[in-house]
Amino acid sequence: MSTLILSLIFSLYPYSDTSDYRNYHQQIIHIEEMIVDEQYDLALDEYVKLFDQYDYIFKRDLKIATDLSLFLKRKEQAVQLVTECLSKGWELKSFQKDKLKDLFSAEEYSNLKQQAPQLHHQYISSLDIDTRKTVHGLFKKDQRKAFRAFLKWGDKAQEKFMDSIFAPHSELQMKTMKQVILSKGYPGEQLIGNNYWGSTVISHHNSLTYDYVKRDTLFPDLKPYLYESLRKGQISPYEMALIEDWKNAVLRDSSSIAFGYVNPPSKQTLQQINKNRKAIGLRSIELRNKLVGIEKKTGLKFYLPNWTKGEIPILEEKGEV
Repeated sequence: MSTLILSLIFSLYPYSDTSDYRNYHQQIIHIEEMIVDEQYDLALDEYVKLFDQYDYIFKRDLKIATDLSLFLKRKEQAVQLVTECLSKGWELKSFQKDKLKDLFSAEEYSNLKQQAPQLHHQYISSLDIDTRKTVHGLFKKDQRKAFRAFLKWGDKAQEKFMDSIFAPHSELQMKTMKQVILSKGYPGEQLIGNNYWGSTVISHHNSLTYDYVKRDTLFPDLKPYLYESLRKGQISPYEMALIEDWKNAVLRDSSSIAFGYVNPPSKQTLQQINKNRKAIGLRSIELRNKLVGIEKKTGLKFYLPNWTKGEIPILEEKGEV
């Protein structure tokens, strides 16, 4: 089915449930399919339509739509979207100055520069600063422990450190994360303005030794809350995929779920991995790789997770899902 027909279908029916962000992410995927078909104007129209339906818009999607409006030189949308970006945490320096000056008058650009600090201050004020400090603290503790593990010489020494030192530390970290989620919601981009610290702490827990991860009960206990956070738009599919993929990288069996980041897919596992990705609102491997091609062709940036540089390779040999 062509992306044009898909667009017509979506325009005839309201988004089924705007309280469920899995629908949001599926619609983002459809828009990205329009982009790889080079239907850029149609994609921008769909971005704007989607943004009107949801209370919270992920910063990555907002920036992509804004860059697209600048690329297409659609000034009305560009003015609105650049201003919205500045009010949602993006800074003026994240835009190419020549593209802004090419589309905006000198007075309009000057006004934008004057508004930017106030808009950024309003954004910072909207975050839960206390929770942000708590989660940043957890992240920094993890980084210090991870560095100590790195300094251990040899696999046996590292495993001993992970089991005797890192695991008890990580258990306390996970318990704190659960308390935060239960009291405040998942501490991600929407709550604290950061989509890296919390997911890194949980990913570290899932990347301990095989024996520990196999018997672990803390992540399985936390997992339903994470999926509820996904539904609410508090955590992104990218974070969910990374967290789950680290567990899969350690276990490599049917008890874990693969998303093709930590370990690339093979031709035999590709279909199941894409099914796993679709279930959480994450684009297929093939679509991601096509977006890499569009980046090279147009100079647009889609802020693809940099766990894998460029296209995700699809291996020939059979791998584990």
